[in-house]
Amino acid sequence: MWAVGRRETGAMSDRTTEVTRNEVLGRYELRADGELLSWAQFSVAADVVTVPHVETEPQHRGNHHSSTLMEGLVEDLRARDLRIEPLCWVARSYVESLPDAASLLAD
Repeated sequence: MWAVGRRETGAMSDRTTEVTRNEVLGRYELRADGELLSWAQFSVAADVVTVPHVETEPQHRGNHHSSTLMEGLVEDLRARDLRIEPLCWVARSYVESLPDAASLLAD
């Protein structure tokens, strides 16, 4: 299982967040102290990761968790030298906001 941990500031300042790639469920997950905050469904074909859906648990919406999740997801894709096909508008908006978007987006 791949994971990247970070310390959050603001509302989650005393919690450690971690983005993990859950191969069994086919999703990236953002957790804070073990609690699921947000997740992104994915599938892989060749060197392209397709992300059809990103969701934040209702009680955690409005705290930018999807951006934190996407940051970790993109970090993993870069480390694996993979590209992304973001079908979900949340994933697409995040990736297109990056300076290196063209190198990350699948054709």
